[in-house]
Amino acid sequence: MGSSPSKAVSQPQSAPLDEKRTDIVSELSSLRLTAPLSADGSLSKGTLQSWEQEASTDLKAKLARTVLQHTDISALASRSVRIQDAHIFNHVVDFKSGPITNQKSSGRCWIFAATNVIRYGIQKTLKLSEFELSQNYLFFWDKLNKANYYLELSIEHADLPIDDRLVNHLSGDLVSDGGQWDMVINLIERYGLVPQSVYPESHHSSLSGPLNSLVKTKLREHALILRRLSSSLRASFVSDDILVATLRAKKEELLKEIYSILTATLGVPPSPDERFTWEYTDSDGKFGKWEGTPLEYAKAFASKPYPVSDSFSLINDPRNEYSKLYTVDKLGNVWGGRPVLYVNTEAENLKKAVVKLIKAGQPVFFGCDVGKFSDRLGGILDTALYEYEVNAFDITLGLTKAERLQVNESAMTHAMVISGVHLDDNGKPVRYKVENSWGEAAGVKGWFVMTDAWFEQFVYQIVVPKALAPKDLVQVFESGEKVVLPPWDPMNTLRHFFSHTPFSPRTPTMSKRSGLGFLAAVGGVMGALKLKQRWDDYNPVSSEEEGRVALSTASPRLDDTAPPYTDSDDVTAGLLNSSEREPYKRKRTGCCLIAKCSCTLFWKAFGIVAAGFAIYYAVKLIIWAVSDAPTGLELMPAFSSSLGCLSAPHIYNTTKMVITAPMGSKSDHAFDIRGSAVGTFVIAQGAANLQDVKYELTLRSADPKLLDDIVIQHPEIGSDGSVLSSRLLINTPRTGPDSGCMRYDIKMYVPPDLKKLHVQSHTTMHIQFDSAADVELDTLYVTVYSMSKDNLVLPSRGVRGNLLGIEVFRGWIVGDVAVVNSTTITTQRGDGITNIRAHPTAPLDSTHPDPALFRTTTGAGRTDVFYITPKAFKRPIQNVHMSSRNADMYLTYKEAEFSGLVELDSTSFTATGLQRLPEVPGNQDDGQTKWTHWRGDKDGGDEIFVRSRGWSGLYF
Repeated sequence: MGSSPSKAVSQPQSAPLDEKRTDIVSELSSLRLTAPLSADGSLSKGTLQSWEQEASTDLKAKLARTVLQHTDISALASRSVRIQDAHIFNHVVDFKSGPITNQKSSGRCWIFAATNVIRYGIQKTLKLSEFELSQNYLFFWDKLNKANYYLELSIEHADLPIDDRLVNHLSGDLVSDGGQWDMVINLIERYGLVPQSVYPESHHSSLSGPLNSLVKTKLREHALILRRLSSSLRASFVSDDILVATLRAKKEELLKEIYSILTATLGVPPSPDERFTWEYTDSDGKFGKWEGTPLEYAKAFASKPYPVSDSFSLINDPRNEYSKLYTVDKLGNVWGGRPVLYVNTEAENLKKAVVKLIKAGQPVFFGCDVGKFSDRLGGILDTALYEYEVNAFDITLGLTKAERLQVNESAMTHAMVISGVHLDDNGKPVRYKVENSWGEAAGVKGWFVMTDAWFEQFVYQIVVPKALAPKDLVQVFESGEKVVLPPWDPMNTLRHFFSHTPFSPRTPTMSKRSGLGFLAAVGGVMGALKLKQRWDDYNPVSSEEEGRVALSTASPRLDDTAPPYTDSDDVTAGLLNSSEREPYKRKRTGCCLIAKCSCTLFWKAFGIVAAGFAIYYAVKLIIWAVSDAPTGLELMPAFSSSLGCLSAPHIYNTTKMVITAPMGSKSDHAFDIRGSAVGTFVIAQGAANLQDVKYELTLRSADPKLLDDIVIQHPEIGSDGSVLSSRLLINTPRTGPDSGCMRYDIKMYVPPDLKKLHVQSHTTMHIQFDSAADVELDTLYVTVYSMSKDNLVLPSRGVRGNLLGIEVFRGWIVGDVAVVNSTTITTQRGDGITNIRAHPTAPLDSTHPDPALFRTTTGAGRTDVFYITPKAFKRPIQNVHMSSRNADMYLTYKEAEFSGLVELDSTSFTATGLQRLPEVPGNQDDGQTKWTHWRGDKDGGDEIFVRSRGWSGLYF
């Protein structure tokens, strides 16, 4: 991980010339430089071909390509590290605060971390089981003051060119959500604190992006106005005092717009000297009340046992000299307030201070680079978490902590709270208990574990009270002699946006189908009836008498004695005695409702449609009653026999072949078959003394010429006998539809020492895990790339992998899988069908069982999952079921001992055995888990995520 310090210069500048030359030659020889493949420095085709040739013979590289193209790079997470990083600590703060806070889609981590530290003392003093200070209160005043701070800087540097680096930097992220501990002190000293119930969260405090965008746009406009005014005033030769006073008067006029934006989006906060009443109930059920102003509240509750203003920041920045005081130029929020100050010291001093604070019962505010070597869901911060070098890439991450800061690879990005530490027998820290602000969906109910190695590399800052800090470092802080770092230095503000785009909330109990379907049908039938009526109206009648009868029956206004034509101007009246008479037509009238709609016509259409619907659903009901319930497997191909070509007379090499393939240096092996052949592949257990992977192989065809074109590539062996690439590749000829059939039947015997196996096929294949086998691998991946609907994978519990992944681009995955650590079933690229029974295996540690991770990702094909937990043990369930292309999902947990939370996010769903959470945050895309249901105990630790654009059924 590059924990070693940066290398010093080999020779001092005063060294003799000969020594310098010797040192340079030694350094160059250690680099082992060779002639470049591209002399002109461009990226040539020859260079790429050389790289690809090398990678194509590297089994690790090929396995990494196959796996990481279909899954997240987090699949490289080490299971042993997850087990080792237990959430167990022998020294913790003696009072548990709560609840876990959630900054949602905002960068307010520093405010949340600060208020979480401060609330410990409030909750302990008042015996409050759950309590939060208002983060939005500090957020409001921070935003308004940062706007003022930026405009003051714009006045101060109005004479700089607009493309100056400083001006560009200040305008780039002028009112970000980020901040620092000293900025919290500025806000508390000027505006105080209030409980969250007094000034709660708003939509835009939890989703700050749109607000920030609007405020930045206005402030940049304001800055240009002030620059132009400054230029105009300078041209008028006004004094500096008048210049500044005029600009500040204009600035206050402009800031009024920012205030109106903030109050509209965040709400009107209490004034610092405005009295409020806070009522609460303690953990014993006793009522309490406090009255006062926000400033008085802060003085009463944020000064014990150590005043907030008496704390300062220790940082570990190996780039710069230790035991010095540092600040960042132009960094702040309250104009004229306390500057952001850091005392730089060794990482070991930060650790000692943390241990001292925890033993004293004080939680610790700290700043870190949270995105490095972290697992959000598992709540792990560990430099050994991802095995990039071992499992995927031949690379070494060699940057030191100082180098990462120098090249912008790392910076302070997130603030959290340390509330516990685990010390070894020598009193050295092993791991730390971390309280995050990403809600209970992150980590273990919101808590993270951080290893000491991760602290060493990625923790940059802690905050300590002067009373508990090393005296020599307190003296450095109080000296006031500070080194000023540039505004763009990585020791800047803390902020981390935790955000992702969730599935949009859907109607919880039924599909959003249009309610106009029935009325549309009625309208259609009315249109047809109207056309028929028009036809009848103008249809000629055979005689005058028939026309009179038709008219009399059609018009209720005429009786038998009324003359048929009453209008003397009617042209048809003059034709009664004509030898060529106009055909008689029926004249209709009707009752008019809305939009001249005939009542008779409407009810006739209504009756026809209602009768049609009734007949349709009656037929469906009868079919449903007499038919078996569909399983989705009605069209599943039969294993082996459905592929055909069983009796093809010609066999490759005239008989069944036995092939042995040596394993690679990492106990790995891969199999691949390509071309137009179809066939079966069975994974079976090898004998106890089997050293190599063994294959029994039969290739047959109706056309003997096709067999001549089959190529079998065995594992590549080096000149020294080492295995360069342990892969068996079979290339069968590509043929057209008129060619003869070609089939293979392969049985693989897995040796006991094989650890990693990847089976892939580019042909139509039926794969079966031998149910009688007892094979457990570290990594097992099965990938069928063919887009044939006849692909079939039949897994069984006897063949399992610590990391098991089965993916079919199109076809079927039907059977039983064991969930050892992580099992993934994928059919999302097509309309593949999944029907899986998942069985978690026994945990390695029954006292602290690790979670069983099971994931299904499907596309347009149906998914059936049956999750079955044995009675003998219990492992935490952390399952994810996703469908990206409207497929139905039937998820059955009736045989699972489930106790925990469920996120059910589908266009429509059916759920049994669940209880609905009373409040579901379904109106905001806040990037957080939206728990919708629970079963058993809400704090049981189990989790199921269901996300689909189609229908989902979840059954307990």
